Amino acid sequence: MAIDGIVFDLDGTLVDSVHDIRANLNLVLEGIRRRPLTTDETKRAIGHGAQALVEKALNLTGDAGSADIIDRCTRDFLDLYVRNPVKMTPVFSGVPDVLGRLQTDGFVLGVCTNKPEDTTRAVLDGLGLSGYFQAVACGDMVPHRKPDGRHVITTLEMMGTRTAVMVGDSEADMAAARDAGIQSIAVTYGYRHCPPEDLDSDLLIERFSDLPDALSRL
Repeated sequence: MAIDGIVFDLDGTLVDSVHDIRANLNLVLEGIRRRPLTTDETKRAIGHGAQALVEKALNLTGDAGSADIIDRCTRDFLDLYVRNPVKMTPVFSGVPDVLGRLQTDGFVLGVCTNKPEDTTRAVLDGLGLSGYFQAVACGDMVPHRKPDGRHVITTLEMMGTRTAVMVGDSEADMAAARDAGIQSIAVTYGYRHCPPEDLDSDLLIERFSDLPDALSRL
């Protein structure tokens, strides 16, 4: 069946958000007298939602502590991040041009991210990307998040399609696509935690501008 929908991950796929995430997370860590995270440490912590990010940060800089501490630090991080979402976050090269071309070609586009809705909307709006997407399914909007394929299926239902492909940068994205029963394309430049050839994708692309050609090969 012809593909008529494309589901995108956000962080590490469409936008290089690690620097703003790191800056706001380090403000929280500074407030509790912890050392700052490096960029590489932050990249390794991204991918499973805000609370998992904060818990990993706490474990990397000491002890995570109680659930109450994790919850409080997560709230503090999100409060900071939603106010400062894109000071240092560029869109990856080629993204607006390719999204516009895909939209013109009639593809339905959606975002499936474990990021919470408030910060997702702040990033998309702040970078002028919101208008490209028919649906945005965030981690706090669904009962099951990536790598669970039901997160992708919910996104597809919001988009009004089932003949779709998932485009992402991480193990969770590719696993969710497999679980949802759709094909996947992995970008090699994101925040993955393994070599790109181990991502279990149908295709790999090095640049976002390679996406239209990759779609024609599926």
